[in-house]
Formats: sequence, C-alpha cells, structure tokens
Amino acid sequence: MATTFAAMRARLGDTEYYVLSMKAQDLVNRTKNGTALQDWTNLSVEERCRHEIDYDRIRRTSRRIWRTTTRGSSAASSWFRTKRRKVRRIFARMNRRAKPPSAAQRIVADDDDVVAVLSREVANRLVGGRLTRYDGAALNRKDAEFTTLAILYNCNEEIVRRTFPEGKPDKTRLPDSAKQRLFRKKIMEVWETVLEGIDVFADALDDRDESGDEKRREIRRDNLLGKPVAQECLVRAFVRLTGAPTNMAADEACKRLNRLPWSMTEENIEKWQRVLWNGGTDGRIITKNRKLATALIAWAAGERSGEEAQAELLADYRRQFPEGERDRDLPALS
Repeated sequence: MATTFAAMRARLGDTEYYVLSMKAQDLVNRTKNGTALQDWTNLSVEERCRHEIDYDRIRRTSRRIWRTTTRGSSAASSWFRTKRRKVRRIFARMNRRAKPPSAAQRIVADDDDVVAVLSREVANRLVGGRLTRYDGAALNRKDAEFTTLAILYNCNEEIVRRTFPEGKPDKTRLPDSAKQRLFRKKIMEVWETVLEGIDVFADALDDRDESGDEKRREIRRDNLLGKPVAQECLVRAFVRLTGAPTNMAADEACKRLNRLPWSMTEENIEKWQRVLWNGGTDGRIITKNRKLATALIAWAAGERSGEEAQAELLADYRRQFPEGERDRDLPALS
C-alpha cells in the first residue's frame, strides 16, 4: 500500500526535485532496489542508471560523512542541525575528494554532448535499455546485454567525424537544432542498417526479452561480433566502406562484412592474431588495436584505398609481431 509523505518541491536549473524528512527506519522499510521495479526491464539506460544502487559509492560517501562529522565532536547529530557553515564544509571537502565520474557515467548524464545524447537514443530506441550496459566498455561471459553505451558512443563519434566536414562535434555545447537533426538522421540510418543487415547482430537481438539472454551469451562465447570491441571495429569499417572514396551500397557492405571469419574456430582465430585476438579460442580480445582492426576489416571487405594506404596497413600489421616473424602478408579474411 502506498504511503504519502509531505515534501517541499524545489527546482535547480531545469531539474525539479522534492525534499522531505523521513526516519531512517521508514526509508529502509518503504523503499526497494530499482531492480525490483515491475517495469525494470523496459527502462531506458538513463532510468536504469538512476535507479540502480551503487553500493561502492554509498560506502565511500558514508565513510567520509562519518569521519567528518565525528571529528572534534561527540554530538554529531546536534552538530549537523545547528552548524550550517560546518555542514557546507563537509560537502565541500567531500566534493574535493569525490571520485570523478567515469567516461561511461558521463555518457549517461551529459546533455551538452550531442554524441552522448544520440548514443542514449540509439540504446533506448534501437538496441534496448536492458541490452545496453551503461557502466563499462566490456561485457563478460555471464552478461545478458548485447553491447555497451561506451561502444555506441565511440561508433557514433566516428560516424559524425567521417560524415560531416567539421569532424568531431563540440562536446561542451549542443549544436543548433538543424545540425542535431542531421547527426541524428545519419546515426540512426547507420545503426538501423547494421542491426538488421549484419547477421550476428540480428540474431543477438531477435529475442530482446530475458528468454533471449542465453543466446546472446552463446554468441559472445562463439563469435567475435558478440564482443563490444569487435562490434565497434565492424561499424567503423561499415562507415568507411559506405563513405568516400569507396561509396559502397549499404546492403553490399553488410553482405561483404558478413562473409568475414567471425566465428571463433581455431582456423578463424589464427587470422585475427595480434590484431583483434590473442591466443586460442580461450584467449582474449585485444582492445588497443581498434584503428588497425578497422582498417583491416575495411580492406578485406573491399575498401578502395590507394597503394600508399595499403602499404601503411601492411607495415602496421607486421609491427604487431616480433622482429623475426614480420615477413608476412595481410591475413586472408575474405
């Protein structure tokens, strides 16, 4: 049964919020973790981030408050009520020592960075908030998500950079409405195409409910495109293939990318060694070679690059190997 409490309504900028007094025991008894909400699976990434409890942050903050309020005073509760100036010092001190937000947290909360705003739209409208991890750039074997918000952000930044002449947009201020519409149209167009046209992506998102979680885990285990870093490299390559100078049709680009050896067999994994993968089928993804992996994927799918660009690609590929093993050609991916 719902309980009503008296509260004061306030506003900070564009944000409206409420302030009320509640006994700690009432708070414990009448509130619950956001994951217990009935519509938790349908929430957007922003809503999931707001509702999910960060226990580590609570422990850090509690320790700071306890250390500060008990320093030099045994009557902490009375001290809190009467010494407003000292209370301000508490939070000033906490803010100075507070852990800065991670890159992933910034993408969730930033309303001035157009790429962050559009990445959240892609997550909520096309992928699904439940299937987009917002608090990191990687997924482990047990995760049910399809991708991460950080990977969507990286891809969208590349889409804007390669499509529009001004390159990377200003991250501190939103562009005008007309430019936002252009960015949104292009980003949504790319994601709608690859999520439907890339077979592994379509399979992973065929069932977006909990009943499809195990299939997504299997895809991540058995296919490189189940891993966020490989997803990013493929989308970046798609943007290169469909843009100048190659100007390949989107459906043709998807067909060619689908033919590459993504399944994690011993034979296929060997072709990605030291570029996108290290070790055998139980090895690990390489995160530092995204530029090289993107270029290699685009080349294998038919990018029209000049002799100089191909020579640079070959030289960069050979540098990944020890000096005695560098006399090799680019791997036959197609």
